[in-house]
Amino acid sequence: MLALATIAALPVLEILARPFAAEGLAGSIDLVRHLTLWIGFLGAMLAAGQGRHLALGFSSTLKGPWREAAETIAGSLGIAVCLLLAVASFHTIETDRSSLAMVAGVIPLWVA
Repeated sequence: MLALATIAALPVLEILARPFAAEGLAGSIDLVRHLTLWIGFLGAMLAAGQGRHLALGFSSTLKGPWREAAETIAGSLGIAVCLLLAVASFHTIETDRSSLAMVAGVIPLWVA
């Protein structure tokens, strides 16, 4: 809930701060981007955990062996995508660890 409030408040504060500070709030846009990404991850995780994710819910429209086949294929593709994203994430973190870039001036980019 705090993350959603931050996502809503930071752009407004950015607009209000611009007349007083030439750059507005340093790092606020990057923070909003990262919070949006993490909230999206959380929402997808919760939907998948409850079987309500769109890709996972398609098989409920099928019957019998077609349903089992669709669930197996969807699960296999989901695992493959997760593995590819995990490998890509690992490489991104390894690359960003050498960078001194910070999100919102306090969080190392590779941590975010």
